[in-house]
Amino acid sequence: MKSYQVLEIIFKGKVKRLAAAFRIRETSAAKFLRDPHNSGALNPLDRLCRVIDEAVLANREESGLLIEFLRQYHRSLIRDGKRPEWNPTEVANSILQACTKVVQALALENRPPSEQLRALIEARHVLDEAVSQLEVVEDGEDRRS
Repeated sequence: MKSYQVLEIIFKGKVKRLAAAFRIRETSAAKFLRDPHNSGALNPLDRLCRVIDEAVLANREESGLLIEFLRQYHRSLIRDGKRPEWNPTEVANSILQACTKVVQALALENRPPSEQLRALIEARHVLDEAVSQLEVVEDGEDRRS
């Protein structure tokens, strides 16, 4: 499936909403739903794919963080019905819980290595999200909106 086909399924009959989200004219947004080779335009999903391409080329091992970030963002939207907001107390609690899991996983030698690894991976995802949220605050603006 092509990117414009995905967007067409999601935004069919909702071009006005798409245009407002990107602050462009409806005619420009409608081009996102057409094949770029047949008078369409490079759409935001194509651009996101380019970011992923470059991430894989720049750092293959860490490039999956982009997908994980998008997955978490999507889950938050579905769960809460709104864009995720930064909450310093929540971030601090997440970091503390992640660190506690790591310590427990590494301190208990009788736990299987797979459980230790799983705890480390979960903690890493929580810490990565916390770092990205702290970077947003440091920059003084929420770039995720």
